[in-house]
Amino acid sequence: MRINIVLISMLLGFTVQASNKTICGSSDDRVYVKSNTKVLRVSPKNKNLGCTATMISKSCAITAGHCKASLYKGEIDPPKSTRRGSQRSTTKDKIFMIDQDSIKYLYDGWSDLNGKDWAVFKFQKNTKTGKYPGENGNFYEVDLENPVQEGDDITIYGFGIDRDTRILNGVLQVNSSYIDGLAENDLGELAILKHTIDTMGGNSGSSILRKSATFPFDEKVIGIHTNGGCYSAGGANEGTAILGKPDLVDAIKRCLESE
Repeated sequence: MRINIVLISMLLGFTVQASNKTICGSSDDRVYVKSNTKVLRVSPKNKNLGCTATMISKSCAITAGHCKASLYKGEIDPPKSTRRGSQRSTTKDKIFMIDQDSIKYLYDGWSDLNGKDWAVFKFQKNTKTGKYPGENGNFYEVDLENPVQEGDDITIYGFGIDRDTRILNGVLQVNSSYIDGLAENDLGELAILKHTIDTMGGNSGSSILRKSATFPFDEKVIGIHTNGGCYSAGGANEGTAILGKPDLVDAIKRCLESE
């Protein structure tokens, strides 16, 4: 009984930043990914739980604004969790501290936050290797030209909780689906992106990736996953569409130009 209580407490703790991320349909279709060095698990000091962030340049990264409290450090390729679901840290050469002075974000609380939830920041160099996480092109470009359209195929990588397979709890998984629709936020901006990709707590801040329509057909960032809304019989999860938020576009450009 005590083991079950500990496990439940740990899983609940992992959802502090994102308790309403949800599975779309009757099954969790996320797939384990051994390595994607462009995506990091971000977390507060002395903890391995939090959100997901994505590199968009040598040092710049993006996540959700409600993940601000988790922006202390980032980890590339953290290993599988213990059999009880406790997260393990990655090796020291894959841990990057976050430049606190670089953080720009928008988050006004859970009320009417949809389509108004983002953060842009910089990682510092790794203390062991002296390198940034996004060096040598190890990042996703942000698509600042092509608007999002309903039906676009998309992919999300993230470090969500996993109650079914405990060794994958807080470990990188991926799922693909499509854009289910777009909607205006309460500011009149077409910035709410609806999708049917399976997510859970810890997926907050995951980049929403769309494959380019032209050669070399690489994936580019078009949004940031922020909210749940799926259930077994339908619904949709949501994120912030980058081109729908002029302030987010400006923050991204400023970060990129600062390099």
